[in-house]
Amino acid sequence: MKKVIVAIALLLSLASYQNVESSPYPVVVQKAARYVGKSNPTGTQGSWCADFACFVYGKDLPVQPSRSAKELWNRFQKSGRSVRKPQPGDLIFFWRKNPKAWQGHVGIVESVNDKFVTTIEGNVSNRVQRRQYELGSVDRLLGYGRVP
Repeated sequence: MKKVIVAIALLLSLASYQNVESSPYPVVVQKAARYVGKSNPTGTQGSWCADFACFVYGKDLPVQPSRSAKELWNRFQKSGRSVRKPQPGDLIFFWRKNPKAWQGHVGIVESVNDKFVTTIEGNVSNRVQRRQYELGSVDRLLGYGRVP
């Protein structure tokens, strides 16, 4: 009986990571999920959404890290890694103030279905938070960065 309860608990915990199995980097998504609800795990000062993304990916980030989300987006574009259709493990990039301004925001795509993209983002009310956006109408979306 005890083994059955443990197996059910394991299955339920795995079910919370929708589409993670299809991600090229499921471990990265799981690592990001461990910080949901917590304050800045990077220890950096100021805006830290890009720091969080770089911290989670570590050496697996395919472009040079940046503390600026907008600069990180520019690096993904220049390296040919910007995509329109997200998948778990991608980065999601947003503009702030206006699309040409230097400010931006970045998060990690946790899951995608035919209606929504769910993300894990640092520096949302000074915490790591899970957010959900309707596909096709994500406000201030710059695009997605593919991490192989």
